[in-house]
Amino acid sequence: MFGSYVRGQTHRDSHLDILVVVDDSVADTRAESVRLRRALRGIDMAMDILVVRASHFEALRDRIGLIYREIVREGQLVFEKRKAA
Repeated sequence: MFGSYVRGQTHRDSHLDILVVVDDSVADTRAESVRLRRALRGIDMAMDILVVRASHFEALRDRIGLIYREIVREGQLVFEKRKAA
C-alpha cells in the first residue's frame, strides 16, 4: 500500500493505492489489474491497483521522479509470497 492511507492523510475522496508486483511470467499486467479489481469488487472502498512485473519494478524502483521510488520509501508491505525452498 502507498499514498494517503499509509501517510495518514486521508480525506473524503481518498482511495487506497495498492502496488502488486507480479512474476515476470505474467503476460498482461493490465488484464491482471482488471482481474484484481473484479476480485475485490465487494470491498466498499475506492482503490487504485497498479500491477508491475518484478523485473520492471526492480529496474525502476530508485529512479527519481517515478512513483516506484515513493512506494519504496513510504509504502507498507501487506503481503509477500514466500519463495519456494
